[in-house]
Amino acid sequence: MAAMEESPIITAFRKYSEDLSKKHDKHERIVKISRDITIESKRLIFTIHSLSTDKKADTEIEKIRDRFKKLMESHFRKIAIELENEDPYLYHRAYTWGVQEYIEALTYFNYVTTGELVGWEKVAENCSFDFRSKVDSDTMEDEIKQIRLLIPLSDYILGIQDMTGEMMRLCITSLGKGNIQKAQAACNFVKYVYAALHILQSCHNEFYKKLEVAEQSLRKMEYGCYLATIQGLEMKTQ
Repeated sequence: MAAMEESPIITAFRKYSEDLSKKHDKHERIVKISRDITIESKRLIFTIHSLSTDKKADTEIEKIRDRFKKLMESHFRKIAIELENEDPYLYHRAYTWGVQEYIEALTYFNYVTTGELVGWEKVAENCSFDFRSKVDSDTMEDEIKQIRLLIPLSDYILGIQDMTGEMMRLCITSLGKGNIQKAQAACNFVKYVYAALHILQSCHNEFYKKLEVAEQSLRKMEYGCYLATIQGLEMKTQ
C-alpha cells in the first residue's frame, strides 16, 4: 500500500485532481459573478427605459452612469483578478453571458444619452484595472500593476444584437406617445446596425439566431413608423 502511495503515477494523478478541483471552483466563482452582472444589467436596462424627459433626467442619468462604473469596478474587477495569470479562453464561457448583457445595457444607454454606438475598443479599454500585489512577503511591499479582462469582439457583437430589441421597445413606446421623430431615429439607427451586422461572417451559431431576431425587431419598427406616418398624413389631409 505504501509503495502505491509513493508511486509517481498516483502522485501525478493526485496533482491532476487538485488542479481540476481548483479550476472547477474558479469556474463556479466566475459563473456566480457573471450572473450578478446579468441581473444588474437587466435592472439598468429597466431603469433606462423608465428615464423621464423632464429636468430630473440629468440626475437620473448620472445615477445610472455611477451604477455602470460600480458594476465595472466591483464585478468585472473580480473576474479580472480571478483570471490573472490564467488563460482567459479556458473560462470565457463562464462569464460571456454577463458580458453580453452588460454590453446590451451599455450600448442602449449610450444611444439614449448620445445617439451614438459605443465601440468595442472603448468597452475593452474600460476593462483594465489597477491591481495591488505583494512583491516581498518579508517587507510587505506592494506593487501596483494593471490587469485586463478579455472582452472578445464576439461578445460585443452578440450584445449589440440584443440591444436592437431594446431599441425596438424604445421605438414602439415613442410611437405610443406620438413622438414619431424619436421613433424614426431609433429605427434608422437599428437599420445601420443591422446592415453592418449583416455583412459579417461568423461561425458562432448564436450570431445567426440573434441576427434573425434583430431583423424581426427592425421589421416591427419599420412597420410601426410606416403606420404612424400614414396616419399623420391622413390627419393632415382631413
